[in-house]
Amino acid sequence: MRAPLPALTSLRFFAALFVFFSHLHFLKTTPNAGVSTLYSNVLYEGYLGVTFFFVLSGFILSYAHAGKKINRSNYAGYLSSRIARIYPAHILVLILYVMFLIRPEPDGTLAYFVNLLFNVTLTQAFSPEAKTYFSFNAPTWSLSVEMFFYRVYGFNG
Repeated sequence: MRAPLPALTSLRFFAALFVFFSHLHFLKTTPNAGVSTLYSNVLYEGYLGVTFFFVLSGFILSYAHAGKKINRSNYAGYLSSRIARIYPAHILVLILYVMFLIRPEPDGTLAYFVNLLFNVTLTQAFSPEAKTYFSFNAPTWSLSVEMFFYRVYGFNG
């Protein structure tokens, strides 16, 4: 195992803070809320924090697996270790979300169940429909992208 990189933890904190502030939509639209132009501009650029997380995740993944060759014999082990890091919390939150917060669509379409399937398989970011990739727990679209990167990275050998 490679040495941890504690400086990256602080970078992750600031990127998360950046994303958090960008989700404060009421500050973006409230006229004369006393929000400075600089602060307002930061709120509109929060997507850069998500981009930073993707770059950082790629770096850490490469750093952690440097010198290791991922091939057919160890790909399943590699991928299962990646899935074990994010999937249990994702599924728990999705189950809670379905149980307590989401009601089936009133028109009786299958969209609810299709969106649920996309979310369970962490593939919702690859639907062309915003209703799908932002369905249920909307921020998990980024986990969907992260899972895609995990799968693709495994083919680097």
